[in-house]
Amino acid sequence: MFAVVWVFVTLSGMLNAVWNLFAKRSGHPLVFLWSFQWVAVVAFLPWAWVAMAHHAIPMRGWVFFGVTATLHGIYVILLARAYAVGDLSQVYLLMHGVSPLLVPILGIALLGERISGRGIRHHRDCHRNRVAGRDVE
Repeated sequence: MFAVVWVFVTLSGMLNAVWNLFAKRSGHPLVFLWSFQWVAVVAFLPWAWVAMAHHAIPMRGWVFFGVTATLHGIYVILLARAYAVGDLSQVYLLMHGVSPLLVPILGIALLGERISGRGIRHHRDCHRNRVAGRDVE
């Protein structure tokens, strides 16, 4: 079982890196990235319809969905803009390192979340490892 997980995690990382390389090398990063977003929407829409047919989604869930979709759209626009003007080796690390840094900050500020000292140290270490290009636990 461990080997299967390792293969999928490794493949996922490789595909993510290749996908970002293609986005950078494409003539129009925004078109490339949005095209992939729409492919994902179309591919997963049948499962979403089935889930919505069997489970009621409260209004708060739709609000979270809208906010998340908006933030993801902003991320895609910023990623495309960054790839259009920046070097892949810097943009890739910056764009993939900022969101794990912002999530706990926004969670504390907007949602009243609490993070233990151990959680802060773990998050800091994961961020350092990610920026250094090492495996993240």
